[in-house]
Amino acid sequence: MPNSLICAHAGAENTPPNTLESLALLMPSGADLVEVDLRRARDGDLVLCHDKPEKGGEYATFPEALRLLARTPGAGLNVDVKEPGIIFQAWEIVKQQGLQARVIFTGDVSREEADETQKTGLPLWINQCRLPITQWPNAHLAAREQGFAMLNIDWRRLNERMLAAAPERLSVWTVNNEEKLRELLALGVGSITTREPLLALRLRREIQGT
Repeated sequence: MPNSLICAHAGAENTPPNTLESLALLMPSGADLVEVDLRRARDGDLVLCHDKPEKGGEYATFPEALRLLARTPGAGLNVDVKEPGIIFQAWEIVKQQGLQARVIFTGDVSREEADETQKTGLPLWINQCRLPITQWPNAHLAAREQGFAMLNIDWRRLNERMLAAAPERLSVWTVNNEEKLRELLALGVGSITTREPLLALRLRREIQGT
């Protein structure tokens, strides 16, 4: 059974979310991925922000986050885009810094953007909600048929078919409860996003051996 990836949710371990301070603490923590939320500011720059950036607000920029990633061996970044129309701009910045192998994308993309990622090789883990609602009960199959490596899904929307058929192709969020973490690790799900990455890493060592 392959090891599950552990993704530290933005602001995990009670750090201030979407800040360089948080990333500096979480990236060396041992988590395989650290999540950031991404939006476009009024001046057109891409910034780390969950909600719509406020006028005059100060935000860490995406290039700053990538520079920190580049200085942290072994860490990866899960870029959760919070609005359509920015994913390819972000990917160009990733490529400029030579970090393509260390970044994956999730989040709010249009159907056209999702289709285009298949042509460009951009690593998108498709969100269940980006698929037609009729496909949700078998979203793991729909994601695979459409060429996506992983289905990104709220743990509350999991069903037994998904967990039995393709646990390794599921990126599950946001799991903070120890009992649920143990369950998903025992099943070998592909990736678990959590606000408790240190707990998840300890449990992974216990259950999966690494």
